[in-house]
Amino acid sequence: MYCRTYNTCMQLVLLILCCILCNVRIMGVDTGTGSTGTGDNNKIWMSKMSKFEVHGWRWHNLSLYHGYKRLSILCNNDVFNDDTHTLTKTADYLFNFNHEALITIENTVFKPWLDKNIKQNKEHKQLIADCWSIKKDIQDNLNTCRRLASRLSADPSSRPALGAMCESTASLLLSAMSLQDASVVPLINSSATRAHQRRLNTRILRTLPLRHARMHLAAMWEVVRGTREEEIWKMKIPAVARRMVRDWKGYEERVGGIAGLEIGDELRF
Repeated sequence: MYCRTYNTCMQLVLLILCCILCNVRIMGVDTGTGSTGTGDNNKIWMSKMSKFEVHGWRWHNLSLYHGYKRLSILCNNDVFNDDTHTLTKTADYLFNFNHEALITIENTVFKPWLDKNIKQNKEHKQLIADCWSIKKDIQDNLNTCRRLASRLSADPSSRPALGAMCESTASLLLSAMSLQDASVVPLINSSATRAHQRRLNTRILRTLPLRHARMHLAAMWEVVRGTREEEIWKMKIPAVARRMVRDWKGYEERVGGIAGLEIGDELRF
């Protein structure tokens, strides 16, 4: 009986996550639309983003940006001079869980799909090449961050170097995200139907264990709330799934010191 009940619960959670990434509307669930805000620029942005379906990819990048900014702040905070455990735990989540998952998704699913299915002229190919060149620099930074983090316990003086490298990585992520929104999103919108994009979401979901998918969704929610991205979140994510993620405490326990840490207002997509 226990096994049957457990399997039923897991199937329900998997169904919800599939609905999230495939944008399937569940009968009786209010997905919400929110307001589109004011100003021509915001209306143009909302029009572009409402037609796009692969927002999990965008929000995963955004969660990484916040993660690197937050870890940089922690590394430069004297409160953590003697607390290498918190820094190490936070670094492990950011480098080996969140960032590693995005690399796997982009290299094994997203980029191959982009190259195979999206029509690209010479200009498009150059823009995508520029974007992935930045991502290569980001991955090189990740490798350096890992080496520095591995020294924290034995050599706490490596904190400033790790903080500087995290700040550099956040800057590169910001450049990549700006290029993605300016070029990759419109290119996909013009070449792939929403149904085609949703099938890509399903493939991405299959690369992640169920619990990992829920963790990444929680990280995305944390960084979109309170911004105009939240309007897209309400449009694309069923209300039952929004509640499930919002009330989940496992995320804060896993991410260490970066949960909820304010990074300033320099990024407002």
